[in-house]
Amino acid sequence: MTVARDTSQNLGNRRTHRRAELRSPVLIDAASSYHTGRCKDVSPVGLGIEVSAALPVGMPVDVYFELPTGVAVEARAQVARCDGQTAGIHFNDLSTEGMQALRAYCDTWRQKLLANCARRVDSVRDLQPQSFAPPHFPNRWEEETKTEATSEIRLRKALQPLAHLALNTAETQRKK
Repeated sequence: MTVARDTSQNLGNRRTHRRAELRSPVLIDAASSYHTGRCKDVSPVGLGIEVSAALPVGMPVDVYFELPTGVAVEARAQVARCDGQTAGIHFNDLSTEGMQALRAYCDTWRQKLLANCARRVDSVRDLQPQSFAPPHFPNRWEEETKTEATSEIRLRKALQPLAHLALNTAETQRKK
């Protein structure tokens, strides 16, 4: 038994069909044994599942799961990849009704996802522009300049009475 190691670094996303999120139980009939798992995502051509035991790549299986719409899907399939407890299942033989139900589910899921994204974009557009201003974090130079300016203002205020006194004294001495 060979278990393929699939990582996003070496294979990337090679899917040709968009997948829709699906969280439901799945039953896998693998000739001599049964496995249970949990659907992660689905497309008209395959299924991503979480299983408790590694499944050999290339193994023919029958899968049974139900869509949230109430449609039960049964398909002959093959294990396309398995990485620990995550497996990719490729449908080999799927009824026309099953294919139509999967397409309808995936399309509906995608439309809901896009509508949700559009609502988020609209809510961001409705915000006032000033709410997008980045926060101001004064740097050291700004702080020192502000401190120096404040000190200079305080000094001038403190010296004003002395300046008047000096001017008065100078004028008095000139008159003499």
